[in-house]
Amino acid sequence: GYTYIFMGIGAEISRKLQLAGDNNNVYETLDFLRSFNKDSGALNIGRRVAVIGGGNTAVDSARSALRIDGVEKVFIIYRRTEDEMPADKEEYERALEEGVIFKPLLLPESFSKTGTLKCRKMTLGTPDSSGRRRPVPTEKTREITVDSVISAIGEYTDSKFLSACGLKIEKNNRPHANPETLETNLKNVFIGGDALRGPSTVVESIADARKAAEAIAKKEIPDWKDLDKDFKPVFDRKQQIPEIYNKKSRLVPPKISENDRVIAENEAGRCLECNVICNKCVDVCPNRANVAIEMD
Repeated sequence: GYTYIFMGIGAEISRKLQLAGDNNNVYETLDFLRSFNKDSGALNIGRRVAVIGGGNTAVDSARSALRIDGVEKVFIIYRRTEDEMPADKEEYERALEEGVIFKPLLLPESFSKTGTLKCRKMTLGTPDSSGRRRPVPTEKTREITVDSVISAIGEYTDSKFLSACGLKIEKNNRPHANPETLETNLKNVFIGGDALRGPSTVVESIADARKAAEAIAKKEIPDWKDLDKDFKPVFDRKQQIPEIYNKKSRLVPPKISENDRVIAENEAGRCLECNVICNKCVDVCPNRANVAIEMD
């Protein structure tokens, strides 16, 4: 047997989209992405697709859907605005460049067999515990015609499985663990990553694995010393992200048109092919990739 166990099972159960109506063309995002990765050519989701959600998984699903034969338009429907989206800025910008259409301040309510997706129009209220402004329903609705819906409203940990393994489950439906060591109520059983936190980042999961590894090392090596015992992070994500959301909205960098971008790339490509021989590239290249040689 094993002396120590670390559980990193992730958060792979999709939250169910509460959507009335009789249209069955509704996909869970993780199931959709698995099918896309296995054989995208086997998927038939129609010409118009709506992705519900505002996280990275929603954006991944939208960008993947655009790559399926027959798909012409993909919408991301989100109950807040783009400024409150939890998706990474880079993911959001790339989706825009690829043609994904964002429909903010809409909450889907029903999906009929005729392809009508009825949405409740929302407005933004006061900030909630995440620091983002709370979506508030209005009396108005909007209808969008789509062939399929992909639900990407979040994932959660399989707490039933963890409970069956003997782990203590807290009121928030997440497993109990010592915050300093990540050891659970079961001796020598540790847990971390999405399985402990809920959907988070790769960096946070790696940090959890390191914390658990150090806790195990301390048990095995009596004179083990923490390498970063006195390290204090400069940026506290939990404390500062809500503050940033309140003070400043999403920063949108300036962009040039596609035509201007092509011209700029062509001009940049001429640098090493010019006849002026100004030698500026030789002066500024940090890698000394360019060398000027005088020829008689």
